[in-house]
Amino acid sequence: MTLNRYKKICPPVLLLGMVVQALLLLYLNWVTSPNRTELGHMAASLWLYETGKADMFHVNPPLLRMIVGAGVTWAIAPQTDWTDYSSDPTKRTEWATGVAFVRANDWETVRLCYFLARTLCIPFILLGTVFGYLLACELFGRLSGFIFLTLWIFSPLILGWGATICPDVTAAALGIVAVSQLRRWLLSPTWRRVLGTGFTLGLLPLAKLTWVVALVGWPLLWLLANVMHTRLSGRERMKQGCMLLTILFIAVAVINAGFLADGSFKRLGDYSFRSELLTNGESLNRFTSSQFGAIPIPFPEQFVLGFDTQQIDFERGMTSYLFGKNSEQGWWYYYFVVLVLKETPGTLILLAVALFLFLYSSFRASWRDELILAMPLVCLFAVVSVQTGFSLHSRYIIPALPFLYIWISRVGIRRDPSSENLSREAVDVEEESVTGSDLAHCGIHGIFGIQRLVIRPVSSRLWTGVIVTICLAGVISSLWSYPYSMSYLNETVRTQVPPPLLGSNIDWGQDLYELKTWLEDHPEARPVRVAMSNILPLEMLGIISAGAPPQWTPGQEKIGTWSDQIHIGPQPGWFLLGANDLFDPARGYTWLWRVPPRKRIGFSTYIFYLTLEEINQLREQEDLPPLIEEDLDPGER
Repeated sequence: MTLNRYKKICPPVLLLGMVVQALLLLYLNWVTSPNRTELGHMAASLWLYETGKADMFHVNPPLLRMIVGAGVTWAIAPQTDWTDYSSDPTKRTEWATGVAFVRANDWETVRLCYFLARTLCIPFILLGTVFGYLLACELFGRLSGFIFLTLWIFSPLILGWGATICPDVTAAALGIVAVSQLRRWLLSPTWRRVLGTGFTLGLLPLAKLTWVVALVGWPLLWLLANVMHTRLSGRERMKQGCMLLTILFIAVAVINAGFLADGSFKRLGDYSFRSELLTNGESLNRFTSSQFGAIPIPFPEQFVLGFDTQQIDFERGMTSYLFGKNSEQGWWYYYFVVLVLKETPGTLILLAVALFLFLYSSFRASWRDELILAMPLVCLFAVVSVQTGFSLHSRYIIPALPFLYIWISRVGIRRDPSSENLSREAVDVEEESVTGSDLAHCGIHGIFGIQRLVIRPVSSRLWTGVIVTICLAGVISSLWSYPYSMSYLNETVRTQVPPPLLGSNIDWGQDLYELKTWLEDHPEARPVRVAMSNILPLEMLGIISAGAPPQWTPGQEKIGTWSDQIHIGPQPGWFLLGANDLFDPARGYTWLWRVPPRKRIGFSTYIFYLTLEEINQLREQEDLPPLIEEDLDPGER
């Protein structure tokens, strides 16, 4: 399908999708408070603009920080405080300086800074919308373009993290652009297309370190697409090889330009590393005395050190949580579970249908296009899955999502699979089964026979109606949780207690604006006992804690005499808890799990109020002595 046909038929759908996406993101930009990670990104952005140094928060490259720092400074000129800055990357001072930035400005200025910074990221996301739609249409047709739009625009992960200055969604959008440029060059290798392919490739590692895999993936794709499976003349192979080297040269130049070539071509042996992987017991660099130490690294110094600092995090490990249990290490399957829990039922149904239809050649693009889609999807998932030092953040898989959505959009191909022959791969499997085992042979034929019986010819209009209905069901599921998209869990686990995920998947400080407003409107909710693991000082929200909520696990051993036990167990009063504290099994607030909250802000913040009568009912269940008015503090009576 040519671009002229897109202009004639498709622009209204694409334009409408872009407008809807921009409006959804703009509203989220305003109503959601800066999350814990954003505090560090804002500090690092302003530091980069003021000093030109990319050493703060260098585990994230500076592409977005350059734009955010300049935009916020020019438009608002907020106050900054670098008292807590340290050049030691292991101290991770972006968090302390992020809090200092908030303290140095009034609340409305902080809110305006983050709104502007987030809004500056929207054009990147819309760019991904355009290129993703066009690529889906080119591969599978117009209905597939519509499917991609609904999956991408209404994805809770894209909405929740797209309304932040974290680079994950921007990296995903630029990934679509870069893959589209690579595909154009692979289909028609010309020198005119080399510049766009190299430039967009260089932007990927500048957006997110994970995309460094593209510097290896793009040459590998070229090898698989144009050398191993095509008959090229030696002259043409040489020409394309030179083009590929030029693409890589441009990409490396773009990466260096993003860091102003600071420390580029520093010898490998001259770096001061801190991670166990890159050091040994004798020095801060295991390569210093080796033959590799003299190799100049053609990347900026902070770009290289960012990998070292990130490796430190993985080596140290962090407490990870999944399905109500804590672990000192992560799980290799964690991000696959996250995908199942945080994608809408509509998306999961379409994924299941796409997996089934992929067996049929009529529902596949060319092998080259399938490879172009699969390579970044598989590599990005693999990179995050093999790091099992901790498993915490669903946003790590976001750069892979657009390729998954385009891959799923094949369900928009309106053909009858029952009239098609089996794919070449399926035929190969059957032939191998005949020679290998009669039992396997019968099993394979039985499976594909069932497929032919189950799938019946359906009209194009009916198929379209079914697909559109499933897409709309996913849209409704996503918008049902909006504007709490960052905390989204689909209907299969949404009401589960404790929730299957915690951390940034549910509670990352994104609902503090609404909490502040609610507390201002309810002065009677005092005194309040608070348990919120948030690096933002709660006094800035007007929250003065009267202490931690009482900890008690139903069935735990009772300590002390009967009269001593009035001080333990459930107590009356107001309690404010973040989901990470409330549902963490190690925190001891499990007695509140069976109490309906007085107010729930999204899925991240819970406000409880329990009267003396309600508390005594809970204490009776635990065989604890009842409380009377005289037992309470004056503020709780």
